[in-house]
Parts: sequence; C-alpha cells; structure tokens
Amino acid sequence: GGLLVGTHAFLAYQNIFGVKWDAGAFTVDLDFLTTFGRGEDKPLFVPTLNLTKQPLKFMEFSLEAPIKATLVHRNGPLVVNVPRPERYIWHKLIVYGERPREMRAKANKDLAQVACMLDYLLENDADLIRQSWHDAIGRGPGWKQRLLEGWKGLNSKFASHAFEARFNASKNPHTP
Repeated sequence: GGLLVGTHAFLAYQNIFGVKWDAGAFTVDLDFLTTFGRGEDKPLFVPTLNLTKQPLKFMEFSLEAPIKATLVHRNGPLVVNVPRPERYIWHKLIVYGERPREMRAKANKDLAQVACMLDYLLENDADLIRQSWHDAIGRGPGWKQRLLEGWKGLNSKFASHAFEARFNASKNPHTP
C-alpha cells in the first residue's frame, strides 16, 4: 500500500482530531514520493501505475508506523494510510529548508500546516511531540540542522503561537 502525504494527509488529520483547519494551508497538487536512496535521486517511473515517484530526502521518517485515516469523498469515505501526525510535523520542518526559493509558497504552506497541527498536539499530547522531536533530532547532524532551520522559520512566522515556550513547558495540563 501507499502512504498519503502532503495536503491530502493534512486534510485527513482534521478528521482524526475532529477539527477544521484554516483554508490558507491548502494546495491541490498530488505528488508521488519515494525514499531517497544512496545516489538514487532520479525520479522512478512505475509502469503498472503509469506514474513517476519523486525521491525525497528524509522520507523514511514519515514511513515509520503509519496510521489509518479517513477522507470524505462525494462517493463515500476513503480509508488511507498517513504518517503519524508527529512525524508529519517534523518531516515538514525538515523539508522546509530544502525547498528552493521558487518554491517559497509551498514552504510557507508547509509551515502553516505544521502550525495548525503543532498547535493541536501541544495542547493535547505535548509529551508525544517532545518524544518524537528527540527521535528526529537524534538521527544525525543533517537532521538536526534542517529541523532547527524549520523550527526557526516556524517560530518566526507564527510567533504569536508561542511554540517554543509551549514545547518547553514542563508538563501539559491536558496530558494524563
């Protein structure tokens, strides 16, 4: 099976959390991605599906322990596999700095999606967010550098959300 990522996964998370996201965080593109192998940065054509998968660095993080989610379609519900929400958040921050200047609109959309989800999860499961952060940042210097760059961009663009202070709070009162 495949794994739904990007805006379509972001939309599925609102069904999991029982929330409605801000419309400013959406795009309608659909990308087919794969992991970035050693020396294998070329797109991979899959003849049976007549599509091309684009390798994406750090994708393996999102592939670990996916969950099921439901999207509502005019023909009925559609069950899909999505990355765990906390992995989605950190992966978006990792790729934020990887995007070239001409893709700044997409990078800003990534930050908007992270802000929505991080806002929710810091309120409802801050320990999970902290644990997954330590998992991601402990994977090596490249991971750490990119995460910190994305974290800086997030906190700059969404300063009013006080993510830094909320992340560093000793214990979330809503966490058992």
